[in-house]
Amino acid sequence: MTRSLLFLLLVLQSCSSLKPGESVVATMDGKSKPDWAFQAQVPESKDGKIRFLGFEEVDGDSRVSAALELADYRTMNNLSGMISTKFNSIFQKMDEGLKGQGNMSREYGTKVTKSIIRNLRISGHFWEKVQIVDVHGNPDLRLRVYALAEIRESHLRSLIDENLGSSVPEAIKKQAEDSFIEEMKKF
Repeated sequence: MTRSLLFLLLVLQSCSSLKPGESVVATMDGKSKPDWAFQAQVPESKDGKIRFLGFEEVDGDSRVSAALELADYRTMNNLSGMISTKFNSIFQKMDEGLKGQGNMSREYGTKVTKSIIRNLRISGHFWEKVQIVDVHGNPDLRLRVYALAEIRESHLRSLIDENLGSSVPEAIKKQAEDSFIEEMKKF
């Protein structure tokens, strides 16, 4: 219950894109913010895809292209850390069974992470310039950029299976795939 309430608060907070005293002065192609840009910064499962949102806020005079690259990087970096953490926990028990002689969590976590990152596709960008009021009451122009990355769930499963290779028993591969996908869907 507490986890659901926390998630709801995060979603509501992310949906209120502007704070009092802020105003949008320009947007990408003059369009309004797309629905996906309101998503909380956690993985989302939608239409058979796992989606990730990257967000950055920089000085309003920054180059939009550089800021979008930064948002792309943030998306990939956050995902990489999440994958590594998840696979470390999955394979840690296997390492423990080898009495300190194993290094499976690091080895497989790195392989799977690299493969998923290479196959993740940025499917959307959005930016907006927002006039805010700084802590001293002065106007300040900020550039907010968003990057949406996606991967098909079925492709994600096949990448996990492919990168775990034949040295990992099928039951453990299945457990790793299911556990990882379920973690994504919990949000």
